[in-house]
Amino acid sequence: MGSDRDNRIKQQLEILNDEIGPVSRTLIDYSAKTNRLFNNVLNSIKVEPKDIVQISDETGLDSKKVLWILAGLVKYGKAEQISNKSGYMKYRAKQEK
Repeated sequence: MGSDRDNRIKQQLEILNDEIGPVSRTLIDYSAKTNRLFNNVLNSIKVEPKDIVQISDETGLDSKKVLWILAGLVKYGKAEQISNKSGYMKYRAKQEK
């Protein structure tokens, strides 16, 4: 049984599909891949703070991609920077409340 809010969202999606068509498979796949990458980086910094090189090594992602993902995680409050006197900036996941 869906809530009133769920029903309104479903109706709005149906209207959008009628007006502009359904979301393309390419966009759905891109979004899923991006979410997996963000989760991989976030999981990497949940246990202990790490710098970009460490995250890159652990996830297998290019350091530029890791930096891009970290910028998004910091912007949206999922991660934070930690000053490190002896090297690169470190990042850690923020604790969810």
